[in-house]
Amino acid sequence: MQPGRVDGKLVTLGSTKKTFARYKSGEISKEKYEELIKNSCPGPGACPFMGTANTMCAMAEILGFSPNGNASVAALSEEWKNMAIECGHKIMELYRSGITAKKLVSKEAFLNAIRYCMATGGSTNSMLHIPAIAKQAGFLSEPNDFDRISQEIPVISTIYPNKKDISMKEFSEAGGLPAVVRELYLAGKFADTKGCFGSVEEKAESAINKNKDIIHSVDNPIYAQGGVAVLHGNIGTLSAVVKFSAVDEACWKFSGPARIFNSQKDAYQAGLKNELKKGDVVVIRYEGPKGSPGMPHLSSFMGIVVGKHLEKNLALITDGCFSGSTSGLAIGHVSPEAYEGGNIGLLRDGDIIDIDIEARSLMARVSDEEFEKRRKAFKPIEKPCTGWLRIFKENSTNAHHGASIYSADK
Repeated sequence: MQPGRVDGKLVTLGSTKKTFARYKSGEISKEKYEELIKNSCPGPGACPFMGTANTMCAMAEILGFSPNGNASVAALSEEWKNMAIECGHKIMELYRSGITAKKLVSKEAFLNAIRYCMATGGSTNSMLHIPAIAKQAGFLSEPNDFDRISQEIPVISTIYPNKKDISMKEFSEAGGLPAVVRELYLAGKFADTKGCFGSVEEKAESAINKNKDIIHSVDNPIYAQGGVAVLHGNIGTLSAVVKFSAVDEACWKFSGPARIFNSQKDAYQAGLKNELKKGDVVVIRYEGPKGSPGMPHLSSFMGIVVGKHLEKNLALITDGCFSGSTSGLAIGHVSPEAYEGGNIGLLRDGDIIDIDIEARSLMARVSDEEFEKRRKAFKPIEKPCTGWLRIFKENSTNAHHGASIYSADK
């Protein structure tokens, strides 16, 4: 999608959630709010930032399932239309040849997908989708793969929400996905895999980095490590994740008292009513794969946080997930989730929580003995669900294993 602009500043779908809070608090007028709404999605296509849609478009291209440059092409452009025709021909060619996705994809291609995500500050939702897709292809992948690669791959490109005024339009004009792949491949950080539309080497050789202010070289990174970190500690004893490329560096260490909510709705209302304070660590639980069920993203709540100018003064911890447009200190995918008895379900208002992103640590100042004492009285909250949601709830893994209905050991 082409980016929207109001008063010369980038506005996107993510902007609407933040400006709603400012409108409700009287910071901006109804007319200005409506102007932002009207300009936030000026045409068709995926939102023009490094959110989940564009992250997963990139994953498809890296895995070899879409044409060269498809993940960063503008909707409705001639190039985009030509790619659609190219895809139609390729589908028929593969069909006639009996070539299926499983015959094309490789473990190394999935690792490349993670490498690209780290280099561009991609959506944390990739940490659900990539393991789930990899499992279907016969490969195991989990958050620890992301964390290991995060420490090997630097961030070399940041667009919104990682950088406030750069959109996919500028990223595409700079060379887009192929230019990022070129920089990583030339630095020995990317494997040469093959897909439906050629090899990584061919993609890198044909790419041109036209703007090194937007797409950096590996030896001149924006951050020395990848854009997503996996945290460990006595909250999320399996894992928790944060898109730290969208977090102000001053907040990479944060401590504060827990404010407990058992749904996003309750936390959202508290935010609108100015009931949250600077220094709070908001815990929103029972929004995980089983507890919600379905693991909704909590971007609406974080929109309130940013809209109230609290993104540098308040943290969120949740067993839910986030939109790729989320910015601020938002830690999600906490596993085990509250519903299955994870420690996040045992936290209480006032428990002091310590976050240290660089140290990959997420800890509550609660002893193991105290957690065990609380566990004896624990009873999960049951949220009503029927039909497919009930089936999903009964069969889903936690976020650590991709929130998939296939268990990690099968």
